[in-house]
Amino acid sequence: MNNVYLLLAVTAMAITTYLIRAIPLVLFRKKLKNKYLYSFLNYIPYAVLTALIVPGILYSTKSAVSIDSIATTQNIITACIGGAVALILSLLNRSLIIVAVASTIAVYIAQFILSSI
Repeated sequence: MNNVYLLLAVTAMAITTYLIRAIPLVLFRKKLKNKYLYSFLNYIPYAVLTALIVPGILYSTKSAVSIDSIATTQNIITACIGGAVALILSLLNRSLIIVAVASTIAVYIAQFILSSI
């Protein structure tokens, strides 16, 4: 990859990121009075994060699709355990690093226990 291509790619992404953040500021200068639009816009970050995180949780352990149905079930169970630990700790307002480390440890422990059964 040459430097010109890299510089153009970084510049294009910087402009795109800036426009995505600047356009709402320009369009919505006044406080939103429509409670339905405000409620809709308020839930977009949660929906986007959920759409990004849930598939990552389900495919984070080994392989979610396997020929061996027992291994597939164990992988899905351990992924759900890690997701549940992360959800509980985040609802308890723990920091991001604690949530990530604790959920990772929970997945490893669950994999160890399920593989020994």
